[in-house]
Amino acid sequence: MAIKIDEELLRTTAERIYNLDAEVYKKTGSSLGRVYNGDKERNIRYIQNLLASQNTDHVLRDEMALIVNMAKTLKNVSEKEYAHIRGEYLAIMGLTKSIADNYTRVDILDANRTGIIAMPINKRFELMEHKIITVGRTHGSCGSEIGFSLANELNINYYDVEIFNEVSKRLEVTNTKEMKDGTLVRSDAADTSVYDGKAFDDEKFSLKQLASDFKRFHGLPRADAMFFNQSELIVEMAKRESFVIMGRCANFILTNARIPHISIFISAPFEQRVRRISNIRPELTLSQAKKLVKKVDKFRADEYKRYTGQEWENASNFDLTLNSANYGVNGTVEVILKLFDDKIKVYNKDEE
Repeated sequence: MAIKIDEELLRTTAERIYNLDAEVYKKTGSSLGRVYNGDKERNIRYIQNLLASQNTDHVLRDEMALIVNMAKTLKNVSEKEYAHIRGEYLAIMGLTKSIADNYTRVDILDANRTGIIAMPINKRFELMEHKIITVGRTHGSCGSEIGFSLANELNINYYDVEIFNEVSKRLEVTNTKEMKDGTLVRSDAADTSVYDGKAFDDEKFSLKQLASDFKRFHGLPRADAMFFNQSELIVEMAKRESFVIMGRCANFILTNARIPHISIFISAPFEQRVRRISNIRPELTLSQAKKLVKKVDKFRADEYKRYTGQEWENASNFDLTLNSANYGVNGTVEVILKLFDDKIKVYNKDEE
């Protein structure tokens, strides 16, 4: 039976998320910092609003990923304490899923297509020192939800927009909120941040800013400087931890660095993806939804081609390509886990 959504449930869940963040931060003192800073009541209302809308669940997903990533940095805590934190995290994720389901979360599953297809086990994953999975995805295919769920099941870190934010800090570039014309935007409720059709180079800057950028980026275009620094960060991370990373040409970057990883590409039929975007973005007409899907896909393809010289959707560039419409979010995650034949230990703190 579906849980009845009411203000009390939303409030209670929001409080648990806030308290978990506070507990993790208190125990770790991590340099990653705390996700919810400032006034407690204001933060709880903010979380409650995220819970109440399917159009913002991707924001909450990213923030929960940051909390659990920070929890993995805990050092001087007992297995019992870690099990408590992990257990509370899983309980909260169960609540948020139930809430989202009651708000009719839109999956990508196509009931008219076939079920799970048996595929051989990938032994390479078992032999990795660090378990690293790169995920490319077409717009509207639920790729980000699949990547997040996969990281959660494997109890490893999940990285998406925070990669860009970290590089932004390194380069001291313009804050994303200040970028013009939505250069970096949240494109839909399930696929997190993407460049929405404009490269940094296309923005108009004053001569003073252009001169400043030239000096700051050693003469490179802003987008190129961002990519090369981002690549360096991804390689550094891959040498010290396990994670799932969305996009960022990460499969190409790690291959060039000779770092073992599994690369996955998630897609679905165009019509299915458009239908999903239309459902989660009701303000868009069908025509607008089609244009958005094409626009985001083109931008991702162009960026991939620019920095790798390869075709973005070419299956030969990935270890595994999956049609998420065949299985839905949970089914796709199950397929991937079966291929890896990985025995998931929910309370295993650090397999690395």
